[in-house]
Amino acid sequence: MDDHRQWFKSKVGISAEETSRDIAFWAHAILHSDVMIVPDFFSDARFADNPLVTQEPHLRFYAGAPLITPTGKNLGTLCVIDREPRELTTNQQQALQALGRQVMAQLELRRHLLERDQVLQQMQDTVKEVKILSGFLPICATCKVIRNEQGEWVQMEASIHDRSQATFTHGMCPSCKQKVLSQIKK
Repeated sequence: MDDHRQWFKSKVGISAEETSRDIAFWAHAILHSDVMIVPDFFSDARFADNPLVTQEPHLRFYAGAPLITPTGKNLGTLCVIDREPRELTTNQQQALQALGRQVMAQLELRRHLLERDQVLQQMQDTVKEVKILSGFLPICATCKVIRNEQGEWVQMEASIHDRSQATFTHGMCPSCKQKVLSQIKK
């Protein structure tokens, strides 16, 4: 629901997709923690002049079980409506409550699965971004080239890039810089 409308997220035997919130029966039912039953709308002052009762579809009966989250918030109702006055037996009331709990269990399961999928996607994205060098790297003790999985000797930068997708920039450490400068001066 929003400030003006209620929507029917799932329905059987009714074609309406939504109604105005000010004529919604569930707006009363959602305030209850158990099944709200109105055996005959004509006999209930809250609903006797409701357009859904006095005009098409000429409703007469309502039973609604609140859909309550694990944190205690009422999301909506699972309801049964009819064009004839009715009474519900204790077993029928319990069945409606059980169906309401099943609806909430399915909604919670769906929410948890969506959360799990988001976490898995984040983990997969992270694994793609981070490749860890593992195992031994056969490296030449003299020129520092590395033997790859195909047995080829490649530059260290190329080998590390293939294993981790790391990129390199080159610079010169102070010790090497000193060596190069001393050779240039000779």
